[in-house]
Amino acid sequence: VLELMDRTYTKKSFLKLAEKIKKTIPGVALSTDIIVGFSTETDAEFEDTVQVMEEVEFDFAYMFKYSQRKNTIAYRKYTDDVPEEVKKERIVRINELQRNIALKKSLADVGKTFEVLVEGEGKRVNQYMGRTDGNKIAVFAAGDYVKGDLIKVEVTEATANTLFATPLT
Repeated sequence: VLELMDRTYTKKSFLKLAEKIKKTIPGVALSTDIIVGFSTETDAEFEDTVQVMEEVEFDFAYMFKYSQRKNTIAYRKYTDDVPEEVKKERIVRINELQRNIALKKSLADVGKTFEVLVEGEGKRVNQYMGRTDGNKIAVFAAGDYVKGDLIKVEVTEATANTLFATPLT
């Protein structure tokens, strides 16, 4: 499927690169885009995708079901032959897997200190939000901050998508 999608890497080379990046930059945040159900994708090929997700443990993943788009090479060259129901099952499965990975990684951040770029007010009253250098959203008590400030926070709680923190500055 990677070859059909005109990708220049293999599963093996991708995993090797991800491992090298993690060793070179400890704590690096990795993200990816994943398309399930591309033309001819077999169950075994989909399982390869699941295995890569489990091994790399991406911090973020942007996941989509394949759908043909007019005027693309794939539209002209390949038949969209993976049933919609199969695509739905696959996207649900990898979304759940990614949610579990993100939760595990966020919970590992509890007790850690991060520098956060303040983006502004949070969704709740007296709350601000910002992002870590790994692009994780952190929410914390409002203070004398303005958009663009860098502040230190300590993570006290976490969900799959949000770090709850106490400002240290």
